[in-house]
Parts: sequence; C-alpha cells; structure tokens
Amino acid sequence: MRKNKLVLSTGRSLYAFYGVIGIGPDLKTFHGFDGGFPEYMYDEEGSLIFEGTDFAMPTTEEMLEVCAIMLKRWAEKRDELKKEKGSC
Repeated sequence: MRKNKLVLSTGRSLYAFYGVIGIGPDLKTFHGFDGGFPEYMYDEEGSLIFEGTDFAMPTTEEMLEVCAIMLKRWAEKRDELKKEKGSC
C-alpha cells in the first residue's frame, strides 16, 4: 500500500485516497470520502494505463483481490477490538 494507491498482485494499482476504500448499502464502491472507485489503473512504473482513449479499469480478478484485501482489514480491526474488550 502506497499513500494513495492500492497495489495488486498483478503489479497494477488502483487510486485510493490514503488507502481508504468504502462500500455503500447499494454495493457501489468509493475511495476517500467522495471519489468513485475504481477510477483508473496504474502500471508498475506508476503511469496511468489506457485502453484506447479511456482509462483502463480493473479486471474482475483484480476487484476480487480488492475485496479480499478489504475483508482482511475488517477482520484485523474486529480482532483488535476483541482484544481491547478482553483487556478491560
């Protein structure tokens, strides 16, 4: 995780303001507090990836990886809270 990019196993990365990725009740995703997600992809050198004249979008496999990353983060937060509760 770089400051504003979520680096995937493919070497490509997604812009995510300070690494924040959210999901609303309608299952639409966003980054930061108001940015659409995914917006665009970067290659391993940090250059924007284009498909024709449009920004490249992540593949289904890459979005599944994003889901796995976010699930892991929430599980870590849950475990942290459980530990805090147990130490009270």
